[in-house]
Amino acid sequence: MGRKGKQEGSKLCYELYIESDHSDQPVFNGTFARTTCPNIEDEINAAWDYLYNDWLKTSMFTYAEQPWFEEYIHVGRQIKRLQLYLPVLKRPGFHKIQLCQCEEMYFLVARKSGKNAEKDSSDAVVSFLMSHYPHLAQSARQLYVSPAWKDEPGLRVVQAQTYTCGIQLQAPIDLQPSCGVKILTRPAGEYAVLEGDCCGDTAAYEAVLAAWMDGMGLQPAASLFAVYKVAENFHKQDAHVEIYREIEKFGTMG
Repeated sequence: MGRKGKQEGSKLCYELYIESDHSDQPVFNGTFARTTCPNIEDEINAAWDYLYNDWLKTSMFTYAEQPWFEEYIHVGRQIKRLQLYLPVLKRPGFHKIQLCQCEEMYFLVARKSGKNAEKDSSDAVVSFLMSHYPHLAQSARQLYVSPAWKDEPGLRVVQAQTYTCGIQLQAPIDLQPSCGVKILTRPAGEYAVLEGDCCGDTAAYEAVLAAWMDGMGLQPAASLFAVYKVAENFHKQDAHVEIYREIEKFGTMG
C-alpha cells in the first residue's frame, strides 16, 4: 500500500506500508472512490486523471482533502495491477438543475467530423472570427458544444467524432455563403438546465439530467447542448458548464 504523504515545503512525500499484525499501525478509514488499472505508468496516470478530472466532476462527491492510496495487487512475485483510492465526501449541493424560460439563443458554429472533430470545429469558428470579427474572438466567453447523437437499442451514444462547436452571440451576424460557419438558433421556450463544474464529457451529465427530467415527468423536445462559461484567463478551474435540454411538455408525476 502506498499513499500520498504530507508535503513539506517543495518536497513531495510518498509513504509505503505493508500488512502487519502489529496494533501500532495507522488505521485508514473513510469513503473512497476506487478504480483498478494495470501496473503501467501511463495507465496509472490515466486512471488517476479519470477519477479526479472526469468521474469526480460529475459525481455527487468532492475531494475529501485526505491522503489518497494505491494498493498493489501481487501475482506471484510481480505487481500486476493497482487499485487506486480517492478519498471523497458527499457534495453539499450536488448539481443544480432547474427549469428556465429562455429567450431565443444564437450561436456561431461549425460542424466537423473526424478524429479531431471537436478541435477542428472550434478552430474553424476562431479562424473565421479572427478574419472577420476579431473583437468577438477576443471577447467570447460563452462556448457552445454539442456532439451528434445516434440511438441504439436501449442506449443513446455519442456519434463517432462529430461535433458542432462555436460561441454564443447576442444577435445574429451577417455571413457570406460558403464561409464555413453558420448561425444556429435555439428557440425560445422552457429548458431543463443543469449547472456543473467544467467537464469535457457532456455525455457524463446527460444521465443526471435525464434521470431528473424523468422523475419530474418531463419530455425532451430536442437533443442537449452545452454552454461553457469561461473566465478571462480561460483557466479550467474558473469555468463552469450549463447543459440545456428543451422541454416538450409536462407529463404526469410518477
